[in-house]
Parts: sequence; structure tokens; C-alpha cells
Amino acid sequence: GGPVILVPTIALFVLTRQRGPLTAGSTGAAALTAAYVVHVVLTRSFALEFGAGFLVVWLIAVIGVGTAVRYQLDALAARREQADEHRHRLAEQERLRIARELHDVVAHSLAMINVQAGVAAHVADRRPEQAKEALLNIKAASASALKDLRATLAVLRSGEDKAPAPSLAQAGELLGHARDAGLT
Repeated sequence: GGPVILVPTIALFVLTRQRGPLTAGSTGAAALTAAYVVHVVLTRSFALEFGAGFLVVWLIAVIGVGTAVRYQLDALAARREQADEHRHRLAEQERLRIARELHDVVAHSLAMINVQAGVAAHVADRRPEQAKEALLNIKAASASALKDLRATLAVLRSGEDKAPAPSLAQAGELLGHARDAGLT
């Protein structure tokens, strides 16, 4: 009696958790069958005692608890995996948002710098005053792009979501740069 049942209980519980209820049930049934055969050989009696019923109930209870713990741990692992996947997806979305934000903040200024540089290169020999104006526009556009980039990076570093996003309100400024470059 007593603690002797503790070791098989732990073994059956661990077996159930690691291999599942079918393997543990088969193993437990084989152990009970072997115990019954030993009982028959030793006592030369096929009669079952009250203890045999207890062992069957014990076997079912240990396998039931082990199965419940196994499924609970599996569910916990699945939830952790889903949470990790969700965090990974959120991080990826954040990286894409940052990339869009940086593109939106700097792209129109860099495009304007490119247009102004093209104009300056094209008119440098024939109209130096217009080339100088284009270079001043490049300087202003690059200063604006750097300011916007610094502001965006400052927002990203602080963790706040108040980045200066380009909007239609800046369309006049963009068109003004284009007109200054000689485009209509």
C-alpha cells in the first residue's frame, strides 16, 4: 500500500504526457494484466479482489489527469506560438509603416532635387542665373527633406505617432518648386 503506488503513478502520468493516453492506457492495461497473471500463478485463484477494481479506477484517473495536463500544455504552447507569430506580424507591419512614412516624408523633396538638378545641368551654360536659382531650390528642398527626415526619426525614436506626413496641403509647395524649376 501507501507510497508504493506513487512511483507507478508518476511513471504513468509522465508516459501519458509524453506519449499520449493510448500508449499509457495500453501500457497500464498490460501492467494490470501482468499483475493479474502473477496473482493467478501465485495464488492459483482466478478470483478478483477489491484491490483490482481500485487499480482500474486508479489507472483511468491517472491517465485522465495526464491527458488533461498534456492537452493544457499543448494549448498553452499553441497560444504562445500564436502570440509570437502575432508579434512578428506586428513588427513587420511596423517596419512597413516606417518605410512608407520615410518614403512619404522624403520622396517628394528628393524628386524635386532631381528635377532641379536636371534643370540646372541643362541651363548652366546658356542661363547661369536660372541654374543658380535651380541650385538654390535644390538647397532649399534638401534642407526641407533633412528637416522632415529628422522630425520623422525623432518621432520614431520617441515612440509617438505624430510624424509629419505629407498631405494635399503641401501640394502648393510642391507645385511651386516645380514652377521654380521651369515646369508648367
